[in-house]
Amino acid sequence: MASKEQTRKVRRRNKLIGEYFDYNILIIVALLLIFGLIMIYSTSSYNALNERGDANFYLRKQMIAVFAGLFYKFSYDIQLL
Repeated sequence: MASKEQTRKVRRRNKLIGEYFDYNILIIVALLLIFGLIMIYSTSSYNALNERGDANFYLRKQMIAVFAGLFYKFSYDIQLL
């Protein structure tokens, strides 16, 4: 079984050669996206139902923006920008 020091060395080496992926940030961003979508729905569903006739109107708009942002993030190489 690998010791903590060996694990740190492997992570440092992988980070230097570009193979390191920070899953903690991925989880935090995913939770924030989900939380934001829930907040959008809970605060705007009543207004959207009264004004637009569809309780999910603003939620759908926000989800489109989230998916467009994720598509942009994963489809373009950030190092080129």
